[in-house]
Amino acid sequence: MRSSYLPTVRNVFVCALVLAGAAWAQTSLATITGLVADPSGAVVSNATVEAKNTQTGVVYRGTSTETGNYSIQQLPLGEYPPRVLQQNLKQTVFIRR
Repeated sequence: MRSSYLPTVRNVFVCALVLAGAAWAQTSLATITGLVADPSGAVVSNATVEAKNTQTGVVYRGTSTETGNYSIQQLPLGEYPPRVLQQNLKQTVFIRR
């Protein structure tokens, strides 16, 4: 005679593993992504994008790609008004996604 509680124990164990994996995947870090373009709409490559935490003053930087896209990763949660630092541009437009 086979015990009827073994499948239940196995199912509980599998559910616990799945839920533990989901809890482990949660993080308190953020990513800022966007596109850098000039006033005519042309993308700006190799521009330095700076994000400064308004509460701590810590500055994080990223660089735009050939397509104007940038990503600044692993930011602690907070407010980060981004700005573009690029020489030889009269005005740079910052477009968030």
